[in-house]
Amino acid sequence: MYLGYRELAIADCRYLAAQAKERRQQRRVPCKLGAELYMQGSGTLLRADVRDISVGGCFVAMPTLPPDKVRLKIIIWVNDTKLAIQGVVASRRPGFGISIKFTEMTDEVRQQLESLILSHSVVRAR
Repeated sequence: MYLGYRELAIADCRYLAAQAKERRQQRRVPCKLGAELYMQGSGTLLRADVRDISVGGCFVAMPTLPPDKVRLKIIIWVNDTKLAIQGVVASRRPGFGISIKFTEMTDEVRQQLESLILSHSVVRAR
C-alpha cells in the first residue's frame, strides 16, 4: 500500500503523541500499599495509598496535593517492612493524586522494590 505525504505526516503525529504520552522508563504495576509522605521543609506527615509502582516511581492517591516539583521522602509499607525512598512530585492530578519520581534509595530498598514489582507482575499475568 502506498502512503502519501499526508498519511505519513498523520502517522508521524500519532507516533509522536503516543511517545509523549508515555514518558516512563519502567512499566508500573498496579498495587495497593500504604504510604507516608514527608514533604521537604514541612514536618507534616501525610498518609496515602500507592496505586501503582515501578523502580522509577509511583502514583499516590491523595485528596490534598502538595506543590509540583516539591522534594519528599516516601515510606511505603510492604507487609511489615518500610521502604524509605527520596523523590520529587513529577505531576499532579487534582481529585486523584500525584506521580512521584524516585530520586534516591539504598541498594537494599531497590532489591526489595524489584521483588515487590516482580511478585505483582506475576500475579497480574495469571
